[in-house]
Amino acid sequence: MAEEKNSLLYAVSTEFTWWKPSGGFEWGRLSFPSAGGPRMSEILANPSVRDDPRNNWLLLPENGDEAISHSPLADSPGLHRKFAELGESRESILQFANAYGPLFDDEAPDAGGASQLPIPHFDVRPHRDSGISLFQFFAECQQQWINEIWDMQDCIELWERLEAGDSKLPTLHGSVLWRKSGVYFLTRRHQHAAQSLLSEEDRKAGRKRLDWFPEFDPMAHIATRDRDNARLEEWGPRFEVANPARQYLTLAVNWKLRCHVSPALRLASPGEGQLEMQMPFVPHNLLGAMWLGLFMEIAGITKLRECLVCGTWFDASDVPQRVYCTSRGEGCRKKAARIRAEVKAGGLPHEVARKYKIPMKRLQDLLSRGRSNEGPVSL
Repeated sequence: MAEEKNSLLYAVSTEFTWWKPSGGFEWGRLSFPSAGGPRMSEILANPSVRDDPRNNWLLLPENGDEAISHSPLADSPGLHRKFAELGESRESILQFANAYGPLFDDEAPDAGGASQLPIPHFDVRPHRDSGISLFQFFAECQQQWINEIWDMQDCIELWERLEAGDSKLPTLHGSVLWRKSGVYFLTRRHQHAAQSLLSEEDRKAGRKRLDWFPEFDPMAHIATRDRDNARLEEWGPRFEVANPARQYLTLAVNWKLRCHVSPALRLASPGEGQLEMQMPFVPHNLLGAMWLGLFMEIAGITKLRECLVCGTWFDASDVPQRVYCTSRGEGCRKKAARIRAEVKAGGLPHEVARKYKIPMKRLQDLLSRGRSNEGPVSL
């Protein structure tokens, strides 16, 4: 594993640099004239935007800002998992964008559902070099972020279910759908689209609507009769879910990588006086870097683990037994010792969890592990 971690693929992904504005983004609304092309006509403060995520845009302040260059994956190899945990709120998306930057690059996104947006994607890029003023406008739609969050959630959830084995396979039956024309995957995008067709009365009554036609959505195809009949014949007698799910995960990740990651030829110096031609994968943008992060997790190049104290995802491939994001005697390790001591002294677990802002499940895992010389702490 150490040799794999030293591969050029890992090095390029962690050396990936991106930008973020020093003053942060703000939510606003764009209005486009009926003729003459897209134009910024107004910037409204956070409370003034409408609730519809298709009308909410991440904007740079009108008076310009400084671009900060940073390497998001160097500090957060599990950034794709943090992205998948964002949710759909403006607050969580804004916080993530201010910390790591926008999703897309110079080109309009071709894998993020841009064609589904009600208005054109307005994307005039600022300079990325550190210290250069950003006098141009930049905008990304909230709905684009939500679509990309859903896509990442689908693939991570699918990967975890497949990794869990037989115990989780029955849960795939609601997502892998067999039809006469083939087998399809019901994504979060499709579920939300179906629910949006419900009347207000049905929605209040808690009814669900799944009259969705996957044949007309190429992104939902796993295998169809006209192109993959042999594969369907192999899966069909038992109406398998595991192999179609693996096939969908492969197709979805490869599609994102094709759209947002490219191979590049570069010279490397493995030793003194030596040069080698190598071909790493280079992300076009932050979104591509996060999908490359998921690819490396699936391929086993990284072994991600969630810190039991702060919830940060870190790479534990070098030290498989590591359960905290910091080294011995630092940060979360010291905090874990304090937490164990408080519970051992009689502190109520739910009060300790609230004090340290730790979900109960992580607290239970932390206490069950204990320390090597103490053993687990009873709840």
